[in-house]
Amino acid sequence: MGYRGALLALVFASALTGSVRATETVSDPALTPDKVGAPAASTAAAPVAARDEFAVDFAALLDKEKLVCFAEKTFENESGGHGKNIMQWNRGEGFLSLGLGHFLWAPSDRAARRFGESFKQFVVYYQQQPEPKPPLPASCLPGLHCPFANKAEFERERDSAMGVRAREIRDFLEQTRLYQARFMRDRLVKATDLILSHLKPEVSDRVRKAIFYLSNDDASLFAMMDYVNFKGEGIGNGKISPVSGWGLSQVLQCLVSKAGAKITADTMTPLAFADAADETLKKRKDVNKTTHLGWTRRIRDTYLNAPKCEPPLRDPNDD
Repeated sequence: MGYRGALLALVFASALTGSVRATETVSDPALTPDKVGAPAASTAAAPVAARDEFAVDFAALLDKEKLVCFAEKTFENESGGHGKNIMQWNRGEGFLSLGLGHFLWAPSDRAARRFGESFKQFVVYYQQQPEPKPPLPASCLPGLHCPFANKAEFERERDSAMGVRAREIRDFLEQTRLYQARFMRDRLVKATDLILSHLKPEVSDRVRKAIFYLSNDDASLFAMMDYVNFKGEGIGNGKISPVSGWGLSQVLQCLVSKAGAKITADTMTPLAFADAADETLKKRKDVNKTTHLGWTRRIRDTYLNAPKCEPPLRDPNDD
């Protein structure tokens, strides 16, 4: 092709290297870094094709059947899988948890700043999805806080025959499980990009390889999707700390640190991820021993083997 053609080809190839992304549009808004902490600012990712040997196409890896299976397993991890817990206000918490991912919805600005509100993010994501789809309840419109001030008020309306708002929200959650699963997948896509962009280049390269190898095993792929929903990205106020945080970023940094130079399919295993997650969570000193044991059980019981998948949910857009 000549010297000039070869040079242009080299420049074009260099421009194609980059971070882990899916090949479909990620349209949800900024995601919450953890169930405790300030939300992380982020922007929606544009459609980008796989660009290098360590790129991950999460949309292809998490097809509809597997995606719903994984999301339902996260719901089981969060709530025991009981249908009534698709809306749940846990004792001692200042927010309502909703849906398969137990997305948080706070009753006030103060609580929202403290805990974040991933349910609001899901609502915005849902509104961007094509019709036909189940209608959004009036009490869930974007920008609105949780309509129940506390656990007692929520449970009174939930258990009352006159509890119209609670019933409408519950029906909406039951009818949109597939949308919730897709939102959880998109959160993982955005989380990996966000994490890589906040790490130093030498660490980012190793973490990118770790994500690639982990994604090629269904058990560790589920573990990443579940963990980012469980404890967030590990980025707060645009900053990242490998020491003080306990999100997905800290787990991945712990994982590659323990592996040293050996970032391969043999070292990036479900067990290695589970060990790193367990070690990261044990650094938290603000929770009791019983809570730590529950977290360890979740990791050890569900991260070592891929969830068993049932037939997929019907997609309303297939009609």
